[in-house]
Amino acid sequence: MTSSPSPSTLSGTSSSSPLAIRSLVFSGSIPLSIAIAPEDLPPTADLSIDAYHVQAQRIGYLPLLIQDVRKYLVELVLDESSAAVVADDDVWFEFDGVPLKWHWPIGLLYDFHTSRATSSSSSRFVSPNASPSLGFAGGPAAPPTSLPWKLTLHLKNPPLESLLLNGGVDVCRTGFMNMIKEADYVRWGNTKRVTNLRKEQQDALWEGVVKNDFEKYWTVASKLVPSPSPLSSNPTPSASPLPGATPPSTTTLSPTLSTGLDGKPPEANAMRSVPMRIYLPDGAPVVQGVVVPLVNGIPTTLQTALSTLLPLLFPPNSQQALAQPIIHGIRIPLDTQVGWMGACLAGADGWVGLVLVLV
Repeated sequence: MTSSPSPSTLSGTSSSSPLAIRSLVFSGSIPLSIAIAPEDLPPTADLSIDAYHVQAQRIGYLPLLIQDVRKYLVELVLDESSAAVVADDDVWFEFDGVPLKWHWPIGLLYDFHTSRATSSSSSRFVSPNASPSLGFAGGPAAPPTSLPWKLTLHLKNPPLESLLLNGGVDVCRTGFMNMIKEADYVRWGNTKRVTNLRKEQQDALWEGVVKNDFEKYWTVASKLVPSPSPLSSNPTPSASPLPGATPPSTTTLSPTLSTGLDGKPPEANAMRSVPMRIYLPDGAPVVQGVVVPLVNGIPTTLQTALSTLLPLLFPPNSQQALAQPIIHGIRIPLDTQVGWMGACLAGADGWVGLVLVLV
């Protein structure tokens, strides 16, 4: 395994260029092993077929797997009459007794449900999409024993209160585009960049995800996502609260810079704020704080942002964090600049999805 510079020292080399990192984020994948819940099998089921294996894209969604799962698992295990009565709307996935949300990307689901914190910063695990080319000093996050990710497929009685949405592809696409628009609003204070796209351009965003076609996706996404600003050679990971800090549920950080709408997006540090969602363990609500990339001309670090939003887990003016931030299966150093993260580590839906794992 080779090593690469950390995000705070990236110098524009080809292996750590913004486009290369975005491509690595987009192309990350996770091996899945999907088995039908025994209690959902009829007496005539063929038990010689135990699971369906697939290399799923991290930026993809579970509804995109349904047709292949039906063809290569359900229709082989069940007899023809039993398979015919299984409706797509009744199918759902579970991991370790927990229903998996349809509208979360597969990579986010995996990180949220399987990541384990390590007390030693020198630990290294093998994790999907934890490519050394990304060069994060924190290293991969998930242990190899979690792969392939073993999911249970249920054929009836979906828990709608947990799934929130049904598993239809059209519903998933609508949710994806809504996330794109919301991220655009958080970045620039309006959704004009998305709404000004032609229909075929908006379709290309979703088709790029469905077909795992980064070039098709990025041709359009480059009109929405900013380029990373030049990184400070010595970023100051200040733990002091950002301007306007309030309790986490209502934290809003006022923007310092405005942006135009002509041509390509301005650099990342000109964003109004960074679209970031923080996923906490034990069923806690998702935290969505608005974090500006610059405060008084100084780049905001992840340490600063997390100390503002979650001071109990990331105590201000303390080096002892009580949780580790995970993005795309990788532990992220706390001195990483959030503007850079918003430009290079956002998912296909435009959001930086950060999973916190308690130490």
